Amino acid sequence: MGYTNYWTQFNDFTVQEWSSIKSFLSFMIDEPNNYPIISITADDSETIQFNGDNRDTRVMHEDFTLHRECPSLQQRFQFCKTNRKPYDVVVWSLLMYCKARITDKQKFMIRNDAGLQCIESKIYFNKVNEAKNAKIVTK
Repeated sequence: MGYTNYWTQFNDFTVQEWSSIKSFLSFMIDEPNNYPIISITADDSETIQFNGDNRDTRVMHEDFTLHRECPSLQQRFQFCKTNRKPYDVVVWSLLMYCKARITDKQKFMIRNDAGLQCIESKIYFNKVNEAKNAKIVTK
């Protein structure tokens, strides 16, 4: 089985939300000394997909995939089994960021096998968000 993150997307992300989400992910990727290395398998105008560092299969598990447009009714509920490998903090931080960016919090639901009590990911999310905001301010 393994540790899993779950999310349900009820609406499309707006262009502004999607741009912000992609920017947040890019920031995490651009800081390889501080954050887990991930391998992007798809990154276009409609989809973000990544896994752990593809140079080491021990840190990979399932691909995380997020779509700008709301999946069909049968696919709104999605999940990614990370087995708590290093890229899990990137997955959970990105999901938390998505939830924070959406005005109607009921339109994007998230949870994980830790019952949202994933302290490492919360600390990581706060660290990334603070660093990203500090970086934006200094530019």
